[in-house]
Amino acid sequence: MRRVKSPRLAKNTKGKFVLGLRRRLKMTQEQFAQAVGVSFSTVNRWERGRGSPSPLANIRLQELLRRASEEPHEESPQHGAYVEQ
Repeated sequence: MRRVKSPRLAKNTKGKFVLGLRRRLKMTQEQFAQAVGVSFSTVNRWERGRGSPSPLANIRLQELLRRASEEPHEESPQHGAYVEQ
């Protein structure tokens, strides 16, 4: 019997979440991997949709998300907005 692969999700939502969180924290993949307790290549796979975080990594991601939400955001002018000098 031929094995059928399950279709990939159209959107790599977990990977986009990891990438967005990492960028919000202004971390490299290596720094982010160290904070989560995984290897650089694991973070890279998550961001490309080639894998998903383990339950323990998910807990650590939630902790990083809390940390990111507690940090103040840097406001930057919108593209094309007038900035007085």
